[in-house]
Amino acid sequence: MKVRTCGIVVIIVALLMLVSCSKEESKENTQSFLAGMNTTMMAGQNTESFDALDDLFSKNPPGGFKAEMISGTPEALARLVSGSILPYPSEIDSFFGTWTYYPDSTPPWIHTDTLDPDDGIKYIWEYTDTASVNHDAYLLLDSLEFYAGDEDTLPENAHLSLGLDSDEILWMNFSVTYASPDTITNLAFTLEVVDYFQYGLRISSPTSIGGDEFEGSFRLWVIDYQSNDYRIDLLVQVKVDGSGEVALWDSDEWRLEADISEVVETDTVGTDIFEKRDVDGEITHSGNHAADIIGYIWEPEDDDHESEVMIVYPDGTEEPLDTYLEEPTKGLLTFKPW
Repeated sequence: MKVRTCGIVVIIVALLMLVSCSKEESKENTQSFLAGMNTTMMAGQNTESFDALDDLFSKNPPGGFKAEMISGTPEALARLVSGSILPYPSEIDSFFGTWTYYPDSTPPWIHTDTLDPDDGIKYIWEYTDTASVNHDAYLLLDSLEFYAGDEDTLPENAHLSLGLDSDEILWMNFSVTYASPDTITNLAFTLEVVDYFQYGLRISSPTSIGGDEFEGSFRLWVIDYQSNDYRIDLLVQVKVDGSGEVALWDSDEWRLEADISEVVETDTVGTDIFEKRDVDGEITHSGNHAADIIGYIWEPEDDDHESEVMIVYPDGTEEPLDTYLEEPTKGLLTFKPW
C-alpha cells in the first residue's frame, strides 16, 4: 500500500511540475509581443491616403485647414482643441461649400458651390499617384459644431472623409465636451485608413483632461487590418491621489497590467519638487505568466531623478521597459499623468 501511495504521489508531483512549466511563457515570445507594439502603432503610416493629403496641403487649400487636423498625435489634438487648426474660426462659415482646384487659374481655388456642404468644406482636386495615374480626389470636412460659450471659436465636433475616384479611403470623427471654455471633460477621436488601420482615443475626466493633476481614464486602441485585424488596447485609470492602473492587451491574449502607487518619496531641489511612485505589474499570455514589471517613476525627471521600470523574465534576466516604448508609443503616452 505504501509503495502504491508513494507512486501516486510521485506521479502527481510530476504532473504538477509539468503544468507549472507549461504556465510560463518563453522570454522570446514575450519580447516578440513587446517589440510588435511599435510595429502595430505604425500600421498604415505609409499609405496612399497620406500621399494624397500631402498633395492637397501643398496646394494651400482655403479656410486655413491644416494637416494636423488628421495627424492623430496628442499635440495635434491639443492644437485642434485650442482652435488653432482653424485659424479663423469666427469666419469659417464663409468658407463653407465646395472648392475646386484649377491650377491654371488665379487664384487656383474656386468657390464652385457655396451651399454644399452647409456645415463644412469640401475640396476637389486632381491627384497624381506615384505610378503617374490621375485620380479625382476629394476631402470633405463637415459636421462642424463649435462651443457656443466662446463666440464659436472652439470645435466640439468634426467629421472628415478623403476619397479617390469616389471611393472613401480615410475617415475621421472628433468630438469634445466642454465644462467651460478652458475645461474639457471628454475627448473622443477615431481615425481610419480604410483596409489599413484604425486608431482610436478616448479621454474622460470628472474635472478636466488637461493640466498636471489629471483624474480619470485614458483609452487608446489600434487595429491593423493588414495583419488579420490584429488589435492592441491601452487603458490608463488615474485616481484623485495620483495613483492608478495601466492595462495593455492585444487580440492574441497578451496582457500587461501594472499598478502605480501613491507618492512614496519626494525630493525638493530649489523650487522643484520631485515625486517618486512605485510600479508593480505582470505580463501574461492566455493567463500564463510571462514576466514581472517592477520599478519606480520620478515626476519630473532629471539626471538625479531617473525613472526605472524593468521587465523581469522567469529566468531572472531583466531589461528596461523603455526598450519597447520607442516612438510613436511614447508620443501616444504623453497624455499619461506620470
